[in-house]
Amino acid sequence: MRPVTTIKIATVIALMTGPAFSQNTLSDSREESSLSRYQVVEDGEELVKLRDLQALEDKAKAAFSDGLCLEGADVGFAEHANVAANVLRQSLEPFYSADRDDSSAIIQRSANSDLANVERASNNLLLKRNEYWLLEAKCYFEKGDFDNALNRTYRALEYIHPLDQEALWIEAREMMFNMIGYE
Repeated sequence: MRPVTTIKIATVIALMTGPAFSQNTLSDSREESSLSRYQVVEDGEELVKLRDLQALEDKAKAAFSDGLCLEGADVGFAEHANVAANVLRQSLEPFYSADRDDSSAIIQRSANSDLANVERASNNLLLKRNEYWLLEAKCYFEKGDFDNALNRTYRALEYIHPLDQEALWIEAREMMFNMIGYE
């Protein structure tokens, strides 16, 4: 029986080292590191800077306050806030991926750095994003566009943390109940 096992192992090794296997592995490796996987903004668009994000929020807030909710939604504040939050969060990724010992070492070395401030800024942007997603959903709901309202409410509920944004969660939940007719 021993020679059969040796032949099987040799066959597997030969197949794995053959040109077809190498090509697939190389192709997979290229796809994993392809820059297209890391595209943050669409072609032709620019990353909105944090200083400009406040102006977008003010513009959206004014439109929503004036009852021009479709114009407020078109400003795109929630999407830009989401991108900015993700860019900030990605800068912390090596810390998030580190094991416990490495995390402790990073914290000790970074005692005077802005790691906590960066995370706080990212989290605040995500909280604002959630609020504006729900504002958009309410807008579409009030306009009778229940498909868009449902999609936006569903998305918001995926990201709203019930402890951090309890009132927003209740509002989104009630709107969802209303759309489906749950009483």
